[in-house]
Amino acid sequence: MSDAKLAYELRVLFERKITAPYYDSFKGKYGRTQVEVLNYLYDNDAAGVQKLAQTLNIPKQHASKIVGRLKEEGLLLCREDPKDRRALRFSLSPEGKHLMELHIADSNHRFKQCLEALEERERRRFRQAMEAMVEILQIL
Repeated sequence: MSDAKLAYELRVLFERKITAPYYDSFKGKYGRTQVEVLNYLYDNDAAGVQKLAQTLNIPKQHASKIVGRLKEEGLLLCREDPKDRRALRFSLSPEGKHLMELHIADSNHRFKQCLEALEERERRRFRQAMEAMVEILQIL
């Protein structure tokens, strides 16, 4: 199998087995891009609409609509950007942080259950493969 085909197969399987169940855990209440905004803000302290749009590779208007909706639902806080008072920065509210922690814990639990279905030898091989992929992808 070629490197490109193998990489594609890895992406498809990773999406189906790992990523999709996490996004599905939001039970259709939030779309994938909305969850990506929440993920980004969970991993980063705060961001403006421009940064979110660039990071997620979406139009600025779309990012603006997403943060507006998430703010209305009480998941985001908004404050002035200290460097540019005309701009706004968004961060997770306590409710948003709690929501993300619940989904991450649920996702981790489901992933652990999947791994427990493997034999110990297979779990070790899987972990070694993940460590190697992380190490190599950080170099690329």
